[in-house]
Amino acid sequence: MSFTNIRQDPDIPQMKIFETSEDENLKHKVTMVIFSLLFGLLWILAFVRATTTFIVMYSASTYYFSSDATREGKAQVHAGIRIPFKKFGSLAFGSFILATITFIKLVFIQSAKQAEKASGDNGVVKTVNRCGECIL
Repeated sequence: MSFTNIRQDPDIPQMKIFETSEDENLKHKVTMVIFSLLFGLLWILAFVRATTTFIVMYSASTYYFSSDATREGKAQVHAGIRIPFKKFGSLAFGSFILATITFIKLVFIQSAKQAEKASGDNGVVKTVNRCGECIL
């Protein structure tokens, strides 16, 4: 998908001319690209958070379960970093679910703000928005 048409300038050979496409659906395409990038960013952030949480939990559990009354245990941080490579599918799927929920929440909040602004001082719209915020 291209948003511009690039052609060579007839007068200056090294010069390029960028023309914006006159596509009627350009605004819709740009909006969909922005939503896709936003969702991808949310998914990556959730994945990084899940991976770091997994490493910390693995290290803490190895420390706890290798300890006893006579000696202090050892946290296996190096194994905690190596193990998530075997669990990427589970971490990615869980991150996908979290990113989807966060994306729905962001879309709802933005839509609620626009509806509240458009309705003026309508109590029903404000009530529905507050109920939706509590649910999400």
